[in-house]
Amino acid sequence: MDTLAPLDYSNSSDTRNVTLSVIRLRANSTSSLGTIFFNPGGPGISGYDLTIYGPVMSTIINNSYDIVSWDPRGVNLTTPAAHCFANALEEYIFAVGAGSLDQSLDLPVTLDTNANQIKGDLIGQLRRKKASLNALGQKCLDETGDELAYVGTLNAVREDMNFLSEAITGPGTPLNYWGVSYGTVIGQYLAVALPPERLGRIVIDGVVNVTAWAGYSKDRVISAFADFCIEGASNCALSYLNTSANILSTLHDLVDSLYLSPVADPSLDLPGGLVTAEYARSYIREASYQPPIWSQAAEVLALALRGNFSAMVTGTAPQLGTTVAQAINSSDSVPYANIAIACADAKPYDDTTSPESVEATSDRIWSALLNQTSMAGDVFYALAFCDAWPIPTKSYYGGPFTLQNNTLDTPMLILTNSLDPVTPIGGAIAAFEHVGFSNARLVEQNGTGHTTLLQPSSCTNQILAAYFLNHTAPEEAHSHCVVETLPFSSS
Repeated sequence: MDTLAPLDYSNSSDTRNVTLSVIRLRANSTSSLGTIFFNPGGPGISGYDLTIYGPVMSTIINNSYDIVSWDPRGVNLTTPAAHCFANALEEYIFAVGAGSLDQSLDLPVTLDTNANQIKGDLIGQLRRKKASLNALGQKCLDETGDELAYVGTLNAVREDMNFLSEAITGPGTPLNYWGVSYGTVIGQYLAVALPPERLGRIVIDGVVNVTAWAGYSKDRVISAFADFCIEGASNCALSYLNTSANILSTLHDLVDSLYLSPVADPSLDLPGGLVTAEYARSYIREASYQPPIWSQAAEVLALALRGNFSAMVTGTAPQLGTTVAQAINSSDSVPYANIAIACADAKPYDDTTSPESVEATSDRIWSALLNQTSMAGDVFYALAFCDAWPIPTKSYYGGPFTLQNNTLDTPMLILTNSLDPVTPIGGAIAAFEHVGFSNARLVEQNGTGHTTLLQPSSCTNQILAAYFLNHTAPEEAHSHCVVETLPFSSS
């Protein structure tokens, strides 16, 4: 269903509207206990991913709540969406020329050999990416207009969520919320943007640190992939390498070799027909998010080690996916809503502050590659370039994200895996420290991957059920849960 809302709630003379696209999964029980609003992350992921997450969530809470999600401003079916190209062909041409702005850079894993040359290459890649982001912003501004200034988390929460909640559940009804990944940013904004009487039960899972990046090594997750592969050898196509150390070194060698000597494969739809290190890095990084697909990922990487890169580059390289004629007559897929939202949330620069230089950004990435994760230290690099985004934000909030004691009637639940490659446990700990014991409980499960929903635990599910069905939270500040199904297991 669609809901019409003001573009600028604070300016009654601005008569422009946004059309919020909303999806609802009804409770199966005869008497619903209420409504839970849900965001699946991103930023830029459609609320229509509720069709994936919703049945799992409903099962956990005994099908007792309606679950509502929506496309935030700029995303998918909500209008105006963040269209940046006249058609799908223009989108593809830009992606081929600029390279993806949300994938890995073309770098090796081994950095101590020819370090100065690699550092120079890194700076060159970053300069090109920053220029591409600026060009992208100009295209988005030309195609969509200054409405893109109003995307961003603050408007999504303080205005649109509040508006939708009152329209769907009635004025003054406490707003229940469940968010994963970037959706945890929405949850943390929610806790401080709305008055306490409007806040119901809040769950955030796979928590982003909203004030600073909290670094724990992503390489530990990739190491866990190798360890579980050996333990579940019969279900892992890389187990022939015999030890987890051999698996890791072989994958590192694959990335290094593609950096030094890209492989020509004209059969693949790739820029220049070349398989480069960025595709291997991107595939390994993204596969680390999802333990349920690790058996499949091992098969894909085993094929790559034998010189068949087709499956590895699918989804990480630009793909036209149709004929040129059809692409000309198709709209773009709104692929850069994530950057529009992230840059709307980024702190604006003024006369007293200057943006970070490309060289300084390169130094930070180099340090992360050396000290945190050689495979993913460059992740989210494009967000350092929001000073080049040409659309000034009208949706910025810089904090604070702290709460007074006993602000929430029921403490929020903060969920995390012990090893999350995207949002490390430090983000969950920081969120807990921001709001305090009276307002939150931390639940950690000994899983790997991004968010607890992707590697469930009956213990975590019981805590969630008690929270939504009985309005009770764990007594202890930090609960620990165990996952029952391990990666590469046959069950």
